[in-house]
Amino acid sequence: MFREEFTAQVFTCRKPSEMDNIKTTTEQLRNEANIQRKKVSEVSKELLEFCEKNKGVDMLVSGPSDQHNPFQEKKSCSVL
Repeated sequence: MFREEFTAQVFTCRKPSEMDNIKTTTEQLRNEANIQRKKVSEVSKELLEFCEKNKGVDMLVSGPSDQHNPFQEKKSCSVL
């Protein structure tokens, strides 16, 4: 009998109550409500400007120069 009561008490202590879940959810919603947001149209313009400004140094856009291209095939001399 004592063992069953002890087990039940331990189980209820470990299980978060519904009120704890509500508090956690409310705190998360408050944090999300305080986030400063921008319009997608504004952010997309800023992203386009950033890409245009940095495309000269972006290897994915401009590609590597011939001097620094590690994937360029090595020129070899073949003897006939």
